Amino acid sequence: MRDYENINLRHENREKPRAYYIPYDTAEKALAGVKEDSAYYCSLNGTWRFKHFERDIDVPEEISSWDQIDVPSCWQLRGYGKPVYTIVNYPHPVDPPYMPDDNECGVYNRDFIISDTWGGRQTYIVFEGVSSSLYLYINGRYAGKSQGSHMQAEFNITSFVSKGINQVTVKVLK
Repeated sequence: MRDYENINLRHENREKPRAYYIPYDTAEKALAGVKEDSAYYCSLNGTWRFKHFERDIDVPEEISSWDQIDVPSCWQLRGYGKPVYTIVNYPHPVDPPYMPDDNECGVYNRDFIISDTWGGRQTYIVFEGVSSSLYLYINGRYAGKSQGSHMQAEFNITSFVSKGINQVTVKVLK
């Protein structure tokens, strides 16, 4: 059994669901509520390195060549894999909790900067809607996983990052 088929291991190192908030350095900025104005916020939206695989077992330890993809987006609408929409029949055999071997996988990767202004604060990464499961790696180290289509998933990555340039890699299973 693959770990994503184990119904007793749906999440690992994911924070418990809670109210979502952005910390601000002044009351005025907090009252304005523009998250991009917070000194403690870093959006990871934008262009990411991306590689598509027909099966998750085909993902190598290291990926030597990457495509580019905008995040957020849907890789099927960017020309990777096949879009699936079903109103009646499932697109794969129904045998819970087992998934077919040819379940598509996308690997996303990008660099991000931990600013000096964060001054040792707790650092979290938030995914606002991944379909359907993700595996998170920070600076090459496994940091956690989450399963559940389009659920918010938040991870405390403080022990994985340092000031300056860091790297996030996310393996997403369809």
